[in-house]
Amino acid sequence: MSTRFGDLKGDLLAMVGALEREGTASGGTGTTLVDAGVLVDADDTFKNFRVYVHDGVDQGDEKLITASSSSGASVTAAFAATPDNTSKYYIYSTYKNVTIERAFKIALRFLRRRTLLPKVDESLTLGDPTLAASYELTVPTGFAAIRSIWREDTSLAGLFTLHVPGPGDSDCPWWYPVRSATRKIRLDKAIADHHGWIESGKKLRIVGQAFETEPTTDDSTLDINTGPLLTLAAALLRLQTLNSVEQIGPTRDALVKAIERLELGRGFEQGTVIIEEM
Repeated sequence: MSTRFGDLKGDLLAMVGALEREGTASGGTGTTLVDAGVLVDADDTFKNFRVYVHDGVDQGDEKLITASSSSGASVTAAFAATPDNTSKYYIYSTYKNVTIERAFKIALRFLRRRTLLPKVDESLTLGDPTLAASYELTVPTGFAAIRSIWREDTSLAGLFTLHVPGPGDSDCPWWYPVRSATRKIRLDKAIADHHGWIESGKKLRIVGQAFETEPTTDDSTLDINTGPLLTLAAALLRLQTLNSVEQIGPTRDALVKAIERLELGRGFEQGTVIIEEM
């Protein structure tokens, strides 16, 4: 399931206790965002907080709130575009949007080969083994790493029953990656021929790790398990706001433990062969 980056920002703000209000504006002016019936708190409740529009008109705009009332939230500099009833917003404290995005990108770069999303491709086939000089396949699009390869059953179409040992699970692998301009999987022809496992037209199932690119806008979607990403991004975000050794030490320890938990639960990394450079 895809997740909008703009929606994920709200989840992160909520995780770190910084999200004060979210909703959809009912209108606005050049310097005011109005949400009638929602922003009805006491005057200046949101003064010095930030408002960020993550969807609709004025998307991507972050402003400092200088005053607030039941009439809405007023900001210093004018909005890039006047908010209207399509403008979805967050009101939050402590963090800036640029800091939030940086935490996400650091977490994504760390995790995208580990715990984010399994990827499977069952479209590859090998030719006639009596004619092939070698067995080589192009890595399917979107793979960052390969965990295992399976071959379709000889008599049961659509079932993949033969496991092909790779570098991650055998001292004598049947396949290995070839680093070149075009990423390839090379299968050991001598071993394959000896075991007689190559059959013309039988599909191969490539199981691995998807490579998730960094989001560029709030409308960018992430096709990943966002749980580990949010966990790590939240720890990184908290660490960036600390300013003393007494604060940093315990938080750094908590961050290390969070990473260790993610590492222990990653599963897919065990035996995985990296094929995509950062």
